Amino acid sequence: MTGGFPHLIFDFDSTLVTIEALDELAARALKGHPNRDGILDEIRRITALCMEGEISFHESLSRRLAIFRAHKSDVEAIAELARNSPSASVARNKDFFQKYRGRIHVISGGFDEMIFPFARDFGIPAEHIRANAFAYDDNEWIVGIEENRLTAKDHGKALALKSLRLKGEIIAIGDGWTDYEMKTLGGAAHFFAFAENTMRGAVVSHADRVFENFDSLRKFLDGGDS
Repeated sequence: MTGGFPHLIFDFDSTLVTIEALDELAARALKGHPNRDGILDEIRRITALCMEGEISFHESLSRRLAIFRAHKSDVEAIAELARNSPSASVARNKDFFQKYRGRIHVISGGFDEMIFPFARDFGIPAEHIRANAFAYDDNEWIVGIEENRLTAKDHGKALALKSLRLKGEIIAIGDGWTDYEMKTLGGAAHFFAFAENTMRGAVVSHADRVFENFDSLRKFLDGGDS
């Protein structure tokens, strides 16, 4: 790393938290559905294809949202689940997020409503979050997403990072291909793979470093491991 503390750009799902929130939303919304298991398997398969860089994020999101129907109350329940599902090592280092809150951002293909409660608990400012937003009908059923968000587009995380116009060294941290794209397309100096919850071979092979938990990442950032 160069001089000064870097900007840290975190993924959310399977990085700061243990869950994939959209998958959990589908699981809740499909409760009682006769083909629930089959649909959930397909959703997880599509998620994995995107995270490994096999299909675009926009295609992945569109395909997943097309095969289940969810209500705003389901979204609120999963937001609370995410809030209570921090990655174990992230929870141990809550003070780090509060100390460096001005240098920490979250860029996610997930959704504002599911991220904000967690972010508030960890002292991450709302203005430091770039994510998607659901579109609802008059009865609060999800009918799509707000297509104007940068994060809704292909290579959206990279586009969102560029839009921040951050000065200084930038490190992207996450478990998926779109996190790696923040280095190749978004201007991050480094991409660190976070492997506490999942390890994707195609992603890890392109990472500058791989961290099995936040403790080891913090040690590195604090200069304890060069």
